[in-house]
Amino acid sequence: MPQLQRTEPTAAPRTSPAVHETPRATATLALTSAATAVALMTYTAPAVTLPATVAALHTPLSAQAWLLNGTPLGLAALLLVAGSLADDYGRRRIFVAGTVALGITTVLGAFATSTWLFTLARIAQGAASAALLASSLGLIVQAFPTARGRLHATGVWGAFVSGGIAVGPLVAGALPGWRLAYGVLGAAALIVAALSARVLTESRAPRGGRPDLAGALVFSLALVSLVAALTLGRTAGCAHRWHCCWRRPWSSSRPSP
Repeated sequence: MPQLQRTEPTAAPRTSPAVHETPRATATLALTSAATAVALMTYTAPAVTLPATVAALHTPLSAQAWLLNGTPLGLAALLLVAGSLADDYGRRRIFVAGTVALGITTVLGAFATSTWLFTLARIAQGAASAALLASSLGLIVQAFPTARGRLHATGVWGAFVSGGIAVGPLVAGALPGWRLAYGVLGAAALIVAALSARVLTESRAPRGGRPDLAGALVFSLALVSLVAALTLGRTAGCAHRWHCCWRRPWSSSRPSP
């Protein structure tokens, strides 16, 4: 009776976690991190450029706080809304649109001739930054499907967040003039947007149904009102301190009637 030979089962080849980390995934991480760094550099640039901007635009003391808080206003209003739109209509689309808008509004801010024009440009920069920040993490998660890859990618992205905050004032202070600083940052954002439109792949996570535009509008208005109230309160406090420090000694030195 012929003997049957026992064959050992061949083990299935193990798939390395790094197999999915393709060059396109690396390019996605590089572009999203670069755009995030530019957005944060634009956010923190007024920490150095504010005195020159105030002098060039003849900004009164009561309006100087708006030069700083314009970007936080737009960012707070659209951050969560932009994330929902990116999931429904495409993260690549929202990311590229936000990066293009950041570049255009930053360049427009460099050519502003009044305080209100510059403030509007800063608010638009915040809204554009919200679009690219909210969609960048979704693009990274799509490009790195493994837990190990996502951990590494989000760590790199977080490092660029911190780097953009720290490097923004340094770059703005190193350039000769605040207008040139915003022009350079705007050009950098447009370059990243052009590369992103060619390299990134689209991804979606639709939730079904129509987006709650009314709820998004109410939420955005509530955040805008909160940031505006904080800004106006700080402005009133600065004006009151100026009045106490400068007007009171002068008035006390006058002879009483």
